[in-house]
Amino acid sequence: DAWQGFSVSLNTQDKARFWRYPIITVSQSESGFEKNYQGSCIIFSWKIKVDPGQSWSNKLVFKVEE
Repeated sequence: DAWQGFSVSLNTQDKARFWRYPIITVSQSESGFEKNYQGSCIIFSWKIKVDPGQSWSNKLVFKVEE
């Protein structure tokens, strides 16, 4: 976010798919309805196969920097 002066990065140990959805609210103002961006929802998805008795783990690193 160049306007706010920071960046965000997300890294995973195993390859993942992810989706980002905007969180938007709609409000009524003097000029009518307007959409306001509130934030983002990020969903990660891994295609894994775990046999009985086995376990699976992963590492997700969320980094915020100026």
